[in-house]
Amino acid sequence: MNAKVTVIAVGLLLIGTIATAGCTSTSQPTPSPTSRLFTEISPRPSVQASPSAGPKDVAAYFEGLLTDMKFAIKQPLSHSINTIGNDIYRGTVARGTTTASVTIETCDNIQDTQDRALDYRNDFIGRGYVTRDDQSTYWSGTTNSGEAWIIVDTTDLYVMAFYY
Repeated sequence: MNAKVTVIAVGLLLIGTIATAGCTSTSQPTPSPTSRLFTEISPRPSVQASPSAGPKDVAAYFEGLLTDMKFAIKQPLSHSINTIGNDIYRGTVARGTTTASVTIETCDNIQDTQDRALDYRNDFIGRGYVTRDDQSTYWSGTTNSGEAWIIVDTTDLYVMAFYY
């Protein structure tokens, strides 16, 4: 009987390990960047925000997402509101020896999220970044001295832009 329990426990442990290792299918494509900074991004981190959260709570939520993505928070996210009324969270993150600025913008709806992602992409291109990868939920670009990435989340309605 004890061996049977051990086999079941090991089986459940293996199933849990495979499920958390990303071996399950998702309905959204997972970014496949080649950047040094983006080698271990999980598409849906486990941090949950409260629907009535204020700016400090939302900043903590996004810092949790960044931590889930294996970033170290170098400069905590600060909150502001842009000219079109969207909340903006800015800070600095690092992974390994690479440090990047991050801007996260919350949006009101899917169209606004997609439009703002396009604005970030066009801004990066205007600053000399050359497109390396362009998908509906992810964009990346490079220059001779740096890289930029944009993650678009049309479920939670935010755009996350990194650059160095």
